Amino acid sequence: SLLLLDLEEYYFEQHTALQLQATSTKDRKFRGSFKVCSKSIIFDPEDFSEAIIKIPLRECKKIEVVAKKDNPFEVKPPTISILCRQVNYIKEDNVIAPYRIERGEKRFSFQLEVWNKTEDVVQTLLQLHRASCLDKLGDQTAMIEANLQSRLARSSFDKHSFQSVVERPHMECVAEMVLPLITNPGHVCITDEGLYFQPLNGYPEQVIQIQLHKVLRIYKRRHGLRPLGLEVFCTENDPCSDIYLKFYDTGERDEVYYYIATFL
Repeated sequence: SLLLLDLEEYYFEQHTALQLQATSTKDRKFRGSFKVCSKSIIFDPEDFSEAIIKIPLRECKKIEVVAKKDNPFEVKPPTISILCRQVNYIKEDNVIAPYRIERGEKRFSFQLEVWNKTEDVVQTLLQLHRASCLDKLGDQTAMIEANLQSRLARSSFDKHSFQSVVERPHMECVAEMVLPLITNPGHVCITDEGLYFQPLNGYPEQVIQIQLHKVLRIYKRRHGLRPLGLEVFCTENDPCSDIYLKFYDTGERDEVYYYIATFL
């Protein structure tokens, strides 16, 4: 759940991985989802009896790639080694309860299912770690925001997600979907038939679609005291909107608003 994130934290990407635990009797491996967030690393194991691990990047002392080369004729996958001063355990034994915070030096090792992404993931973590360790909150926010905008600029809306082959795109821009406590960045595309939002991290769906002929009400909103919000309702007398978007530019918000208004 995105509610595992801190306030104003972004969830960037996830990778299937193994958590490696070395014990006195044998090595244990837990398969799960390794999530890269702007202020933390989250490992969500598939086994519900195991706790979700959240490591704040600010509390990390060392993040590195460890490659074992004991035998030159045997290829072994590299691991991500994380040495930290604090770790949060969530939903231990699958019980919803307050987080258990464990302080003290601790090392975690993770092995990505797709080995060749290990170096890229570690470089991303090191960038975000540097941002988390800056003294001023404004500097932290600016560095994370620069990372986010770089990711958005390197990606685009996947037009294979259109519901019909005859749909004509009107405009495409970047925005954030506003959810309780957090926002989820991604790409907005509006066509002559629908409004699409493609989250950068693919959560909660790869693409969220709203058919324009089903829209009943739209409202311009202020987000962070700036005229950047747009709220779309498809159900009469429902206080909850179907989607609430925060744009980065007021002009783009207004263009989407007036285009949808022509279908009401």
